[in-house]
Order: sequence, then C-alpha cells, then structure tokens
Amino acid sequence: MSIWNKVLLGFIFLLSLGFFYMAARTLKTHQVWRESAQKHEAAIRDALLKASVRPEEMYAEMTRRIAEKTISPNSETMERILREAEGTRATQQNSLRLLKEQLDWEILMRGRVWRGVQPTKPPTAPDQQGEFELMVALTEEAPISPQMILYLFEEKSVQDKGRYLGEFKVSGVGGKQLTLKPAKKFDDQQYKRLAQSRGPWVVYERLPMDSYDLFEGLSEEQLRAMMPESDWRAILKHGKPAEPDDPPDCVVDGKYQRPLTDFTLALNYAHRRRSELVDLKKAADREKATVDNALAAAQQEQKTHEAWKATAQQALSQMEAERDAAAEHLKEVENALAAKQAEIQKTIAQIQDLTRQIARIQLEVSRKIEQRVQAALQAAAPK
Repeated sequence: MSIWNKVLLGFIFLLSLGFFYMAARTLKTHQVWRESAQKHEAAIRDALLKASVRPEEMYAEMTRRIAEKTISPNSETMERILREAEGTRATQQNSLRLLKEQLDWEILMRGRVWRGVQPTKPPTAPDQQGEFELMVALTEEAPISPQMILYLFEEKSVQDKGRYLGEFKVSGVGGKQLTLKPAKKFDDQQYKRLAQSRGPWVVYERLPMDSYDLFEGLSEEQLRAMMPESDWRAILKHGKPAEPDDPPDCVVDGKYQRPLTDFTLALNYAHRRRSELVDLKKAADREKATVDNALAAAQQEQKTHEAWKATAQQALSQMEAERDAAAEHLKEVENALAAKQAEIQKTIAQIQDLTRQIARIQLEVSRKIEQRVQAALQAAAPK
C-alpha cells in the first residue's frame, strides 16, 4: 500500500469520527427540542384547562390573529389571550350582551350554514376519474364563490337517520344555483347514498366541531345506534370519577374528561382508510376471480381426468376379464397338456415294454435259428 493510500485512509478515519460526533450531537439536539416541545404542550394544555378555554377556541383565535398579523413573538399572544379569557370569565354575567357575544362566537366557530338546500336534478354519472356534478338550489342568494369547500348533510336528526353526504367543491355559482363537484373521490356506496337522498339538505362552510355538550340529552340506546362502543362509552363516562387505568391526559380534577374529536381529521383519515380498504377489496376480488378461474379450470381438468379414469377403468376391467379368460384357457391347456404328457409317458412305457419283448423274441429266434443251423451242420457233416 502506498503512502498516499495510507494518508487517505487516515483522513477518512478522522472524517468518520467527526461525522459520528456531529450525528450524536444532532440526535441529542432533537431529543432536547422534543422534550422541550412536550413540556410546552403540557403547559399549554394545563393553561387552557385552568382558563376553561377549549383547544379549538384557542386554535381558531390564533388562526384569526395570524390572518390579522397580530401575533407577538415568544408566546406573548397566547399568554395575553389566556389572561383575557381568565378576566372575561371572572367578570362575565348572564346578560343579553354576553349571550349575544357567546352566540356570535359559536356562529363564528361554526361557520356559515345554509338550510333547506334542494337538489335540482340527480347527480351526473361518475366519469372514469370518479368526477360528477351535483346541481343544488339555495333558498336565497349567498356569498359563495367557486373553489369553496362545503360539507353536505341531510336536514334531519341522527335519530331520524340523517346522514353525512360528503365534502364538495363549488365549481359554479349562478344566483341561487350551485354546481358542486366531489372534493374527494366517492366510491360506489357513497355515490349511491347521495343519489338516493332527495333533500332537503344542510350545507356547512365548516364541519361542526366536537364539544362536551354536543351529545347532551341523548340516551344510551341512541348513542349506541350512532357510533362505536368505545365512543359512546367515553361520552357516558365524561364528568364521572376517573378510574385508575384512565389516561392521565383524560383526568381533570379526579374526573374523566373525554378527548374531543377533530371531525375534519377523523373524516380525512376515514376517507383515506376507506380508500385503502376499497383498493384492498378490489385487489382481493381480482385475486379471488383469478383463484375462481383457476379453480374452474382445475375442476374442468378434473372432469377430463375423471373421464379418462373411467375409460381407463373400463379398459382395465376388459383387460382383467380377458386376463381371467386367458388364465382359464391356460389352465385348461395345461390340464390338457398334463393329460397328453401322461398319455405320452404311458405310450412310451408301452413302447419300451414292446421293444423289450421284441428284443427278447428276436434273441429267442436267433438262438433257435442258431440251434437249427448247428443241428443241420452236424447232420450234414460226413461220418
């Protein structure tokens, strides 16, 4: 290894040490800022609870002051808002002026609402991108401009099965007539629910906000029909003595305080999760169709193999019958062969016996001939 390679390795080693040191300092900085943010969040939450200011009210006030460019640095604006809230709540009385201010505040937080909205015609059929148009008529002209986001509800209570119909974007305004398009893609079920709803509808500029008195007066049976078990149990438990296993953030002065729901975030999450589930269902349906087709092909192939099996079994039965007949015939042939062989052995024995008899006779004849020849020779000999 040359000297320059060694020098280069030394520099790389030193730079690595510096990198690891800076990475460790960065992680430590992130940890310090994270802990500081958590402490500030806890302090802000405690301050809001002590001042009896709802988080959504603080958020709306901060948003308004940001728009007005009246925010002061170093959290002075938030401290001033809290002091104003404490002073106002300490000196407030149930007067018409105060009630009007509270009503104006609720209306401001709620946003504008248009009731008695009627569909002028059924929604158009969705195109390939899922876009469609919905024509509605207001009871009077309203300051609505294109590109505004509106939320559509059926104008009846939850007990009467009133439903949320969706989030729409204004694409056209003409007097009392509005043309709406879906702000988020509708699936088949959502589109069908909208098409089947005949009105009247309620149009909200903002989604209603959750509050602790939102579900007052509803019975447990009504809450059961409206929401999952975990939610209606939390509503019924609100304001009651806290239990040991309750989260610390939900315990105020020893009582359980249910967490408020941001319906905008909840609906966005539900829409995203629904889209994911719809995509998963479509993928599962495609896989199921593929499996069904493969199963149908396998079943058809099974039928073909069963037909081949039946033909083979028939041929096997025929071959087995022919084999049995051949075996029976072979047995008969073997029996006949055994009988013939026995007869042959018997004939051979008889032939051998006759041969012996012939040889004995021939021997006897030869002996007698020889005796006669001898006798004849003796008689002919001179005396």
